Amino acid sequence: MVDLNLIKVFVTIYDTQSVSLAALKLNITQPSVSHGLSRLRYIFKDQLFNRTKQGMLPTLYAVKLYEELHNPLSEIENVINDIKAFDQQKSDKCFKVGITDLSGLSTIPTILSKLKHLAPNIGIEIVSTDHLKMSDWLITARVDVAISNKLIVDKSLNSCKIFQEYYVGLCHIKLLDQYQQLSLDDYIHYNHIELSTPNENHIDIALNRLGLKRKIKLRLAHLGLFKQLLTEQDLILTLPAKLAHHFNDDPRLSTFELPFDLPIFDVSLHWHKKSEDMLPQKWFIPFLQQTLYSSHQSEASND
Repeated sequence: MVDLNLIKVFVTIYDTQSVSLAALKLNITQPSVSHGLSRLRYIFKDQLFNRTKQGMLPTLYAVKLYEELHNPLSEIENVINDIKAFDQQKSDKCFKVGITDLSGLSTIPTILSKLKHLAPNIGIEIVSTDHLKMSDWLITARVDVAISNKLIVDKSLNSCKIFQEYYVGLCHIKLLDQYQQLSLDDYIHYNHIELSTPNENHIDIALNRLGLKRKIKLRLAHLGLFKQLLTEQDLILTLPAKLAHHFNDDPRLSTFELPFDLPIFDVSLHWHKKSEDMLPQKWFIPFLQQTLYSSHQSEASND
């Protein structure tokens, strides 16, 4: 009789086409996965996977074996999960949330605030990546869910819109006129802070269409220093409105409407369809949908 853990190793290597990703998904070491694969090859008298530049490609025998094993394995895991149950108030699980842009980052304070009351021991790990990689990361369970302002098209994923977002400027109040506005000439004149995320180039695209270019004085990988910089230097930061709201408690700073057009955009939640069968995700995905939608509705009613 084949060990169930070996079947999990086989199915996970098949799904991820990688020994290292399989180890990450199974939360075991890479040598353990390699050892399991060696045992599987001995048991089934077949190479099962061939290492190529494209990854671990299955043999014909492995393809047939996967067709017979992956559905029963999912059913077994569901039974085990149902027996164990999932209690969010007691669980210390850490959910991995993929974000592709600043609009996703703006949701984190809301999520943490709600978790504090409903699931105080549950943690969140933020994983930033390019949206082109996000589909693969969801499929291989490198992240549990993704929040993005980009459309992720994949038949194996589910998606839902959670709110609409737009960009604003943030700067020291002394840079604005009496109406708390900034002209396009001044926007171009002052130096800017750019947050180095892989998908935030539509600001410069919009300016390029007007034959304009902003002056990037500083590029930051995260938000840690920008508040101090804005209060001490004549700098401008352009960011999503919801994110600006979290940092607009300093009377020296003010948001302003951008003096050029940037379209309103949708921010959506994405997850792998198979993850809906796992008890933690059965709780976490509706929790995110309700939390973020309710937060957006509350903010809209206060505007």
